[in-house]
Amino acid sequence: MKPLSTLATILVSTTLVACTFPQKEGSPSSSESAEVGAPAPSSVEHACVKAAEDWWHLGEGAAVPVSSEFLGSGLYEVHIRAGKRRFSCRVNEDGSIRSVQGAGKRH
Repeated sequence: MKPLSTLATILVSTTLVACTFPQKEGSPSSSESAEVGAPAPSSVEHACVKAAEDWWHLGEGAAVPVSSEFLGSGLYEVHIRAGKRRFSCRVNEDGSIRSVQGAGKRH
């Protein structure tokens, strides 16, 4: 009966370890855990602000994020203000700019 007792101990121990440390097939990305409408991370907002400042030849710090939201599929939209100018920027969760649209003359 000792081998059966040892086997039971091994099975229980393995089960406890599996319950304590679940195996992961891969961590979800931030976009998988973000809900549509959730604000963008500051790093994503900063990427859009920098892109707007560069495109419109504005000084550093001239543009500021006003609002942002997660659109789904790893894509965020960030609304930016620089004086009277308004910009809309679409950016991937990794900071890759997809588009920058704005009103006003380019300097």
